[in-house]
Amino acid sequence: MNALRNWTWKNLSFDQHIQESLGLEFELNLYTSSLEHNPDDVSVLLEVGNLYTRLGRFQEGLAIDEKLVKIKPEEPVFHYNLACSLALLEAIEPAFVALKTAVQLGYNNLEHLQKDKDLKMLRQDPRFSDILKLLIHTHRERVGRKSEEEILEQELDFQD
Repeated sequence: MNALRNWTWKNLSFDQHIQESLGLEFELNLYTSSLEHNPDDVSVLLEVGNLYTRLGRFQEGLAIDEKLVKIKPEEPVFHYNLACSLALLEAIEPAFVALKTAVQLGYNNLEHLQKDKDLKMLRQDPRFSDILKLLIHTHRERVGRKSEEEILEQELDFQD
């Protein structure tokens, strides 16, 4: 009985992964309660979608990304995030459609596209190179005066 009197929450110790997960869940609860009052708040929806993905709750993250695309269909980053969620759920065909749409709308972060772990499943597909070529042709000034071959060589070096 005496041991119970001396017990406090500070006595609990969790491993790093559990601590991080609890913190993310707490943060998610704060944001989702905010959405009850303003369900179309884009900045909050972005945070919620990111948290769902970080927690491995990909289906819920997908629902948020789909909602963001409906709210702002002209926003390339929302289509990019949708492609990531679809890829994480192994929905390869729709992931490529969303990724192509993102690039056509102006997504131009070549480096992030090449390194994003969420798109790992897509990189093995030849269509991924087509997306890179589309980005390069659409946004050549962003990547400088390098030739398409030089840029794609960098991409191939990254995959190894």
